[in-house]
Amino acid sequence: GFTVKKYNFYLFPSSNNREVTLNPSSIAFLKEHDMDFNLWTKEGIPFCTTDQAAEMMAKYRKKAQSLINATPLRSFDPSRKVELTRAEDVNFHARAMASLREWIDSA
Repeated sequence: GFTVKKYNFYLFPSSNNREVTLNPSSIAFLKEHDMDFNLWTKEGIPFCTTDQAAEMMAKYRKKAQSLINATPLRSFDPSRKVELTRAEDVNFHARAMASLREWIDSA
């Protein structure tokens, strides 16, 4: 047999949508059914329309292409080492390397 469980989640328009409009009867209905407006606005899952998604992808592709065109391939040097300067990066690297060494030693 199957077990069916309901699951509720909130959707909230992505930041590209500038306006959310609710009429008073909708607000009354939502409040009556224990709608958590704080949770809705803080943790709602962002969404956008298909047209908005296509527009965002076009902007992304244009920016990515301009970055690719602006970076000459000859400037890439695989032997160049990365120098970590931020303390949190240095600490993360040290922890990751220690974890990797521990994993290798346990094999």
